[in-house]
Amino acid sequence: MTFILIDDSFSSNLYHKVMMEDAGIDIQNSVKEFISSTEAKDYFQNLFDKSHFEKFPNYILLDINIPMLNGWEIVTYLESLDLRENEPKVYMVSNSRNPLDLEKAKAHNIVEDILEKHVTQAFFEKLIFDHSK
Repeated sequence: MTFILIDDSFSSNLYHKVMMEDAGIDIQNSVKEFISSTEAKDYFQNLFDKSHFEKFPNYILLDINIPMLNGWEIVTYLESLDLRENEPKVYMVSNSRNPLDLEKAKAHNIVEDILEKHVTQAFFEKLIFDHSK
């Protein structure tokens, strides 16, 4: 299981890494984080250009309201890549579960859900369980 955290809040990324570690995820080897959405996009583009599809993460925790490229723009970008079976599952995070965002998420197959910040240890434990099936 591999994860990418994309959130302009260092404290949110730190919190989520603690929850992941408490759930049993090896954050040193399984988690990469970005404070900048443009850096994350460059990272994805580099993997795609080098055909390193297997290095795309299994899961992305993506802040909706992030400067430069917002979460929806990152989702649209990822959907434009031909990742085949390596397409990650995206969980968008926000300070609220805005009904407009929930509706918007339905238009994007890559988006699994919109979660309210901050995601709990139980969420990551469920991902581990589901991923192991």
